[in-house]
Amino acid sequence: MARMKKKFESGAATQYISRKRACKKLQLSLADFRRLCILKGIYPHQPVNKKKVNKGSTANRTFYFMKDIQFLLHEPIINKFREYKVYIHRLRKAEAQYDKVKAAHVRQNRPTYRVDHIVRERFE
Repeated sequence: MARMKKKFESGAATQYISRKRACKKLQLSLADFRRLCILKGIYPHQPVNKKKVNKGSTANRTFYFMKDIQFLLHEPIINKFREYKVYIHRLRKAEAQYDKVKAAHVRQNRPTYRVDHIVRERFE
């Protein structure tokens, strides 16, 4: 006898992912996730049958294609977002301690990121 196929483990339910789960999977804040989606040109999609995708619920949620989120997992700019968040944390801490030398040192080592590879892949 064949194995029973469980509900919501195939079909439309696996093709989409909610925005909250996507943020968790990418380990990004909502603001960084939105910035990344804008840079990469990934937009939310309205599934044909929202009830199947939402696992029986009819609540309003924003869905993205799972394939797009898997594509974002390998994006090197995500690490740059994390480095910038660490930079902001270190700068605020140094300024809160009134340590001008340390704050100046942190400001000199401000991380930068380039989006030329994203522009190239979108417009070539």
